[in-house]
Amino acid sequence: MTFEKGVAPLNIIVKLPPQNEARRNQFFAHPAFEREIYFYDTIYPVLEEFQREKGIALEAGDGFYQVPRCLKTCVREYEEAIFMADLKQEGFEMFDRHKEQGLEHFRLVVKTLGKLHALSFALRDQQPERFEPFRTMVELFTTRDDDASMEQWFQALVTRALETLDEKTEPEVYEKTRDALKVNFLDHIRELTKGASAEPYAVICHGDCWNNNVMFKHDEVRLLNSTS
Repeated sequence: MTFEKGVAPLNIIVKLPPQNEARRNQFFAHPAFEREIYFYDTIYPVLEEFQREKGIALEAGDGFYQVPRCLKTCVREYEEAIFMADLKQEGFEMFDRHKEQGLEHFRLVVKTLGKLHALSFALRDQQPERFEPFRTMVELFTTRDDDASMEQWFQALVTRALETLDEKTEPEVYEKTRDALKVNFLDHIRELTKGASAEPYAVICHGDCWNNNVMFKHDEVRLLNSTS
């Protein structure tokens, strides 16, 4: 979608969930959009204002501002929508997930996530009353009732991960990894994502940081789909 204001075009990306009921259930469409919209409409404005109050300005290149500009949202069920500025206009690109990423990409992403974690920790420490409403959030996918399908999905990921290892040339590494992955992943993730388990250092996390939710521009990065 493209609009023109004066001579400069404004490209907008509209993110929509699937409409097919089976696919909506599979991808947890409404709760996921509801959480993402909550981040753009509620959480991030608080974080942004807190940074500016502390003198951490976007213009200085500091702080956590690596979030796409959200223009409008709709949270009504079956009408969910997120309107965002097209980051490709600014030169950002999504990395090809079928190619191997260099270490510099990982460092940049981890550094950016660190800014988010540090900022949310500073907010809960210095202005706990503003952080308090966010403490009720839980990892969405651990609230699903269809444990069997989720466990099956995680098992498929485990199988794919093991396929990247060579059992013949590195049998010890393969066996050690295989044994470490013999867990009930859903139970494991439920435990790992409990905010109480991270206290007194629990912070706001991205929740879905993978290749297709990150865009790069030379030495910059933007995080998309912030969900928890």
